[in-house]
Amino acid sequence: MRKALKILRKFLFWIFFVSLFLTTVVTVLLHIYEDDIKQFAIDELNDRLTTDVEVQDIQLSFFHDFPNASVEFKKVFIADAFPEIESDDTLFYAEKMFFNFNLMDFYSGDYQVRRINVYDGCLYLKTAKDGQANFNIIKDREETQEESKFEFMLELLKVENFKFRYKNLAARQFYDLDIHKGLFQGDFSDDQYKVIAETEMKIERVKSNSFNLITDKESNLNLELDVNTIAKSYTFKKGDLLVEKMPFHLTGIIDSTSIDLELSGNEIELADLANSLVDEKMEKVKSYESEGIISFNSKIHGPLSAIQMPAIEAEFNIKNGKISEPESKLTITDVYFEGHYQNAQEGRKEEMKLENVQLRLLDSYFKGRATISDFEEPTLNTAMEGDLRLDKFHQFFNFKNVEKLGGQLSLNCRAVVKFFDPQYNQKNFDVLKSDGSFILKDVLYKGVNDDITYRNMSGEIVLYNKDAGVNQLQIKTAKSDILVNGSMKNFMPFLDGTGNLGLIASIESNNLDLNEFMANPEPEENKRPKIFELPANLNLNVDLSVANLHWDGHQFNTINTNLLMASREVKLNNLDFGLQGGKAHGNLVMKNRMEKGNIIDGKLTFNNVDVKGLFKDWDNFKQSSITSQHISGTASGSIDFLLSFNPYFSLKEDELYAKCNLKIKNGELNELETMKMITDYMRSNKGLKLMLNKHIDAFEDKLLHLKFATIENEITIKDRKLIIPKMTIGSNALDVDLFGWHSFDNMIDYHFSFRFRELKEQVTENEFGIIEDDGLGLVIYLNMSGDLFDPTFALDGTERRKQIKESIAEEKQNVKSILKTELGFFKKDSTVQKIEEDNKEEIKFIMYDEEDEQSQDSIPGKIKRKDKTNDFNKTLLKYFKADTTQKQEEIIYDMN
Repeated sequence: MRKALKILRKFLFWIFFVSLFLTTVVTVLLHIYEDDIKQFAIDELNDRLTTDVEVQDIQLSFFHDFPNASVEFKKVFIADAFPEIESDDTLFYAEKMFFNFNLMDFYSGDYQVRRINVYDGCLYLKTAKDGQANFNIIKDREETQEESKFEFMLELLKVENFKFRYKNLAARQFYDLDIHKGLFQGDFSDDQYKVIAETEMKIERVKSNSFNLITDKESNLNLELDVNTIAKSYTFKKGDLLVEKMPFHLTGIIDSTSIDLELSGNEIELADLANSLVDEKMEKVKSYESEGIISFNSKIHGPLSAIQMPAIEAEFNIKNGKISEPESKLTITDVYFEGHYQNAQEGRKEEMKLENVQLRLLDSYFKGRATISDFEEPTLNTAMEGDLRLDKFHQFFNFKNVEKLGGQLSLNCRAVVKFFDPQYNQKNFDVLKSDGSFILKDVLYKGVNDDITYRNMSGEIVLYNKDAGVNQLQIKTAKSDILVNGSMKNFMPFLDGTGNLGLIASIESNNLDLNEFMANPEPEENKRPKIFELPANLNLNVDLSVANLHWDGHQFNTINTNLLMASREVKLNNLDFGLQGGKAHGNLVMKNRMEKGNIIDGKLTFNNVDVKGLFKDWDNFKQSSITSQHISGTASGSIDFLLSFNPYFSLKEDELYAKCNLKIKNGELNELETMKMITDYMRSNKGLKLMLNKHIDAFEDKLLHLKFATIENEITIKDRKLIIPKMTIGSNALDVDLFGWHSFDNMIDYHFSFRFRELKEQVTENEFGIIEDDGLGLVIYLNMSGDLFDPTFALDGTERRKQIKESIAEEKQNVKSILKTELGFFKKDSTVQKIEEDNKEEIKFIMYDEEDEQSQDSIPGKIKRKDKTNDFNKTLLKYFKADTTQKQEEIIYDMN
């Protein structure tokens, strides 16, 4: 045992000693020859390259690739080497490069580099539009020095974490590769040699013209290549390319003048193709399960030029395809199509054709064809037909911005669509031609941010070029139904956002609830509400017929009108509608002026409208003094109005103007609190109570149950006030003269007057019969002002004096007329009119003699009368009898 340990110790000692010796020798040699080797390497690079190389540091290493020595270059940079274009961009960069050679080269003095390792670098090859390349940096052999002590006898090239980019702007070719690991073997110093390459890489992009062939896919490449440097030819003996799980095979030859390659893939699984074609962000699509085989064969042939790409043609097809969505278990079956691709060449465009496209999805089928040409700004020419179950398609494809979709869609159409920027703006397109039809049956639709669910949509939409027609299109919502027939001019440009839509149609509805379509959600906190905006690209000419319309709690019926809309202006011409048992007719105009606000201008006439129902339907016009419980009757008249709204469509009350000619028949006012306030004031006023006390209770009872045959007046609304001109209201209680105003803030100023005699509880009768009012006597003037719910009452002396002055002036004029008629006075005054006599009625004064009055007691029932008449008296009597109500001496006492 001890002997074995001694032998082991000696063995380890000699190993250590030899290693130490060799290390010492190598270290000494490296130290001795380091400067020479660095200089040899720099001289060799400068001799072989046409451009400058920037290196941060150079070190000589023995341990990196033992037993070989190596020269380590750190942070190597080579700039673009265009012949005539100035550019400081990167051609080549490496964080580290190692040139390896044999230790025996120290003894011979000739250093032969047989291996190169490159770490964390990149190679960016570029060809400009004029054909200039940035990578022609290696000198021809005849240009180099004949003798060199540092030669490249390369047999192995190894790269790690290396980016390769090739961009040919002239031929419009783009190749972006990220090489994780790459190993290239061959006798690169011979004139003819074989290269064996193995790489693990990620294909970031392979793009020809505007067509992305491969994007963002992991790949493996095994390549055997025969190289002839004299003939400048490269023959692919083996080229196995595995993209994800899709195997491709590359064969062919490339020489200095032409290229002839063939790339094929005959056993590609549809599942692998589906996963390779979708973006990594589309997780839901990547989870789809698929079956089927794809055959692919392409050829690249033609002259080889820096400014022109050779011809590329590819044939491919899918048979017996099947795609399943794992969550819903929906399956697309019988997928089949044939395809052809060709790149752009002289006399032909870049084009892809899909022929005999067929598929089935549960109860749906789809077939058609499509051609895409010029991938820069592609044009899609397609024809398709099918019968689709929309609910299944939505479940499978999960359409963006669609919450619910269902029903049946049958289509048969053709279209030519031009896309202008498919990479960055897919919505920028133009429909050059279209025709066909779409038949909807029981279709249901709801958008993600839409509160309305459209259901039972049935009918036909017909396309013809850029226009469309709608035939018996029925649409239902929760509360509305619509039937549309008409034509849509410029329909396709409207869809792609490049033109205005012109709609000429008739729309019918049994029930239309505008509240569904005009919902205005509350603006977010601390954010301004959205400006009301009508579409400027929509022109309408619609004949509208609605049996029942609901809006903001109001109901209208039997609506017929012609709706015109253009340039954000809406007109309702010949508007007819039923309103609370009556009819209304007129015209409305709405102008949407955006930031300047909105205006509605209109004129309506109405007849036989139930006032009680109107008050109830319009929530008593947002006031509580007179409600539907208090008022009844039928209204007729007309109204002119001008409504102003702010940009957010809120009413500007201070700019509201309306003039209404109103006539109410067979009206009633019951249990009105304002009437009770009037009688309460009569009781509180000492003077009125003294005169009217025994009549107030009965008068109050009548006021609380007022009935009138007709009220007619012209009411104006402006400056936030409702203005009532002077009017006479004849009722079962009394006749009242009334005028005043009522503000939107429920501030009031009413003036009214009535005759004392009309307050009497019972009519007066003497021995001659019922005593009729001759129009003379006491008139009471009252003023009610202030807050409607706490008004102030007062005797209206100002109005009394005004009425007296008007009566005196009128009396003077009437007396002049009598004198002119009877006595010939004021003949030259044209303002004085003659009184026309009515000879059919003889007017008499009845005179009473004192004796006759005395004898009246002795002869019961007999009165002796004396008639004295003359023409002048007749005229006076006729005048006073005919117009007593305007010749009264109005008397009022200070009762306070």
